[in-house]
Amino acid sequence: MHAVQATASARPILGRLPRGGSRNLLAPSEDLSNAAWVPFFIKPVVIASPDSISTVSATQRIVYDPTIQANRYSGFIRSMALIQGATYTLSFKICCRTRVPDNIIFSFGNNWSPTATVVIDGAGLPAANIGARLVAGQVHSVMLTYTHIGSQTLGSPFTLYFQDAVAGKGTANLDIAEIQSEISPAKTAYQTIVSQYDATQAGEPLRWYLSDDLVDDSLTAPLPSGTYTVGFANDAGVSILTGQAVTGTYSLPGPARLYGALAINRALSAAETAMLSAWLGSRRP
Repeated sequence: MHAVQATASARPILGRLPRGGSRNLLAPSEDLSNAAWVPFFIKPVVIASPDSISTVSATQRIVYDPTIQANRYSGFIRSMALIQGATYTLSFKICCRTRVPDNIIFSFGNNWSPTATVVIDGAGLPAANIGARLVAGQVHSVMLTYTHIGSQTLGSPFTLYFQDAVAGKGTANLDIAEIQSEISPAKTAYQTIVSQYDATQAGEPLRWYLSDDLVDDSLTAPLPSGTYTVGFANDAGVSILTGQAVTGTYSLPGPARLYGALAINRALSAAETAMLSAWLGSRRP
């Protein structure tokens, strides 16, 4: 007997994330033309790149044209919710296909640990200008780890922009891929984030869930009246509830993310309870 919801606005959203949980916070990670990536002075043109620099991420080509901005700035700022005291790691791959702009600034805004160091291809660079380390035509891995020490709950810790010191150098094509920000003291495998409800990671099985807005979302099942054993899995773990009285309809549990739920109209043996717990546990990330 399947749970249903006739009111469209009250239906939970079906989401997916890879085993191990969702880590990348920068949605959409493979669409720098999206409005979430706001311009820093002038927003560069973003197109699909014919020269892929990643096997797990769509490569995006950034066309930096210094002639359309008087002081030759062009780039992106990505805002997101911030957690005080949390340690973040930013990372991406970049290749300057034509030339390296004089300055490629990769920074993390205000209220962050002052000791943060950019790491390029494994070597530290105690400055925000990563352009000083890049070589035209070479694919570089860039990473930055820092701690949020301010009181802001919303900010723009991911800033990437380009600047020429002098005019007349013309456009530059830069390829970028595997853009990721995660709450972690170290870089983990890249995750594609289409939206907060759609995260995938190469080589990892998917975990599907129902996302409840905790306001008006609900799903009900027309169960025969009786006493049930109810099991469900969410981010907190697996719960098995015994002796649950149901009279006519049953509402599925409404945590923010529900990975599985099952109602059985009788008591379970110890072996059955263990099997149900294992099955529900296998559906969690």
